[in-house]
Amino acid sequence: MAELRKKHKTWIKEFLTPNLVENQKLITCKNPKEHIEIEAIEIKEMSLEVAFMLTVCYFVKISIKIRTEHEQCEGEDGYDETLFDIVVKFAPDVEPDLYEIWGMQEKFGNEITTYEHIAPKIESLSKSPKCLYSHNEPSDAVIVLSDFSNDGWKMSKLKVNLPLDHIIVAVKELGRFHGQMYALKLTDADAFQSMKSRLLNSRFGEVTDEWNICLELGIRRATYSVRTSIESREIVPETFLKRLEEVMYGVYDYLGKRNRPIEPIAIICHGDYLRNNIAFRYDVDGKAIEAMMFDFQTMCYSSPMIDLTTFIANSTGWKVRNKHFSEIFSAYHESLIGSFIQASKWEESKIPEYLKYDNMLKEYACYLPFGLGIASAFLQFLHDKETPNFEQKSPIKETIRFALDKGGDVVDAELRALVVDIYQLHDKLDLNLEKL
Repeated sequence: MAELRKKHKTWIKEFLTPNLVENQKLITCKNPKEHIEIEAIEIKEMSLEVAFMLTVCYFVKISIKIRTEHEQCEGEDGYDETLFDIVVKFAPDVEPDLYEIWGMQEKFGNEITTYEHIAPKIESLSKSPKCLYSHNEPSDAVIVLSDFSNDGWKMSKLKVNLPLDHIIVAVKELGRFHGQMYALKLTDADAFQSMKSRLLNSRFGEVTDEWNICLELGIRRATYSVRTSIESREIVPETFLKRLEEVMYGVYDYLGKRNRPIEPIAIICHGDYLRNNIAFRYDVDGKAIEAMMFDFQTMCYSSPMIDLTTFIANSTGWKVRNKHFSEIFSAYHESLIGSFIQASKWEESKIPEYLKYDNMLKEYACYLPFGLGIASAFLQFLHDKETPNFEQKSPIKETIRFALDKGGDVVDAELRALVVDIYQLHDKLDLNLEKL
């Protein structure tokens, strides 16, 4: 591990930084008499405490001195000194079979595709980080991005159970993104198809034994938590719990099938829209006022509800949802429709039926088990401070303990609440759980 980090840092110092300077990715020389010198490079590895991630990331601060011949510039010895902050993301150094199972080449391919071919055409992505360098070879990939913190963006200090102000701006941003994607799909089919055809399947291929166990036991943990809660047991009938277990049996396969596109509602989605991949801007009082999505490795063509249910199930808490779900869903839907109308230039009367509020709410209800499936194996990571080692296989007993116990009562309560949400929405909207 230490040798790998040393290799990364050497590459950043000896290849990447000179390359960025030479290709004028950091600063553009307009005067042929300007001379640029790399003064210092500071490298700091990003901790898993910041965010859950499979990649190896570094914050890099580059100090550059610019001297102009025959001109006395400000700064010591006639130099102007400028600082640049970048983020360098390396693919994990794992065995080739695990690299393939994780779909790392596809994930890096999708992110590069997004920066090169999708972001320039989708206005809501214009505030995302800028890609400065990339390469993507088998078992060797790297992406270099501008550091969005320089533009006032910050990740939430909370990894889970975001406050309402964060939730509202996050779903509004998601609705804005989805609305612009629908507008492109319906007004410029060729451009949309060109984007879609470049995306690779980066999820729901092969699966590790550990992850499969976590998913299967996570769903059982959720339904067991309902059965052992007097309050929840009075709300959710046993017949519904058994049906949910039947429908989601083979969770990984269920998620893969649910992720497949169904027309006409399918669009290009982020694919992993949750707190780890969202940054916020705040007002002077610390209130979240704007959100930005990043990390586009799981971009895919599917129902927009894979994004919304992933966010709701993994980044919001049941206490906020119980009080404010209508407000949250309305904020998302109003943003989607407003964005669609603005981008398409269509009148409101031309909006497709499947984008109307009631139909989108039904779509959300049908896809909420997808969000539960992701949460059933992911909330444990988010609520527990123990950092997993993804590069080593875990003993089966340890994996079982992790799936059933990590996060304790807090995770039990969140999973239980998601099952209750699924039941109540299906009951209210007169829907049946679908066997895929």
